[in-house]
Amino acid sequence: MIQDQLVEYINSQLKLGVSRDAIKSALVGVGWQAVDVDDTFKKIDGTNSSPVQQNPVAQAKVVSSVGSEVQPSQKTVSTQSSSAVQSGVTTQSEKGSSFGSFSPSDIIGSAKASSVKPFIVNDTSAGSSDSKKSFFDKDAASIAANKTTSEKSINSASGYVVKNKTGKISALIEGFIIVLLLIFSGYLFFQNQSLSSKINGVGGQSSDLSSQVQNLNSQLQGLTSSNAQLTNQVASLTAENTELQNELSFVAIPVGSSTSATATTTVSVSGLLTRPTKTGAYLITTNYGVKVYVQNYKDKNVNLSLSELLGSNVNVSGSHILGSAMLEVSTINGTSINAVASSTVVSSSASNAPMMPAGTIPPATTNTATSSYQIQ
Repeated sequence: MIQDQLVEYINSQLKLGVSRDAIKSALVGVGWQAVDVDDTFKKIDGTNSSPVQQNPVAQAKVVSSVGSEVQPSQKTVSTQSSSAVQSGVTTQSEKGSSFGSFSPSDIIGSAKASSVKPFIVNDTSAGSSDSKKSFFDKDAASIAANKTTSEKSINSASGYVVKNKTGKISALIEGFIIVLLLIFSGYLFFQNQSLSSKINGVGGQSSDLSSQVQNLNSQLQGLTSSNAQLTNQVASLTAENTELQNELSFVAIPVGSSTSATATTTVSVSGLLTRPTKTGAYLITTNYGVKVYVQNYKDKNVNLSLSELLGSNVNVSGSHILGSAMLEVSTINGTSINAVASSTVVSSSASNAPMMPAGTIPPATTNTATSSYQIQ
């Protein structure tokens, strides 16, 4: 790559008279590429149409140093060569060689100069080495400065490239993250739709289950009421069955019962109380048409109690012999005969008592009851 700094440096060195090889070796030594140096030389050659002239001052220094300094060994060699040349020149002069107007000293001087020149070219004076040393020191400092500047430019360019690459990588990462977020959002959307449909289905099933539960509750309530009705019916049928069995026991002996003539049982019957004759036994006609006669109708307590209930439905209980139509009454409408007779006597005595003046003490009830029993 051709850089302006490198072009300026090479131009400045060429103007100072430094050779191309020295410039190239110095630049390559400090880190420049040989290809870049060659390209720069080509560019400079194309820009400058005339060849670069070496500095006359440097040439003068080289000539003066060559003419002034001669080593002792060079003097010995030149003396030997001059003697040989002189002998040759003398011989040739005697033979009439055509050297023209040149003298042998000129030839010796030219031979001396030609024999000394190779040694002088490889040798330089102290002043020339010092100036060369200072010149290359300046060149090294300039090259180091140019290298620092180029390194800074390269670093800045590389930093720009790194920043540019980092920005592109960040943009790619952000784009990738955005794409992932979009994909995840779509996934969540479809999952939400699926869950919504499932929830709606579960809600429909829940409503169906609720309606079924309500139907089951209503059915359960109906069954409960039906059970209560059936229970009542069973109780009623059981009572009717018991009543029927009790009434049938007055007509025939139940199956499985004792057939003994003295076998008795306790029963309860209900029906209309009548008395076919004034002095005969009391008759109870049941709902099923069974006729039951009161066996102990002659007992004054039974007679007194039942006489007040003639023509009404009564419930009596007592004992009787199986298969017999006679019943020995012990309770009437759930009350014992004695208690019923006592209450009946008291009520009748109170109704038959004469009216007493105010402040008069009525007679004792016990005496009135006693007189009633005596009258009867």
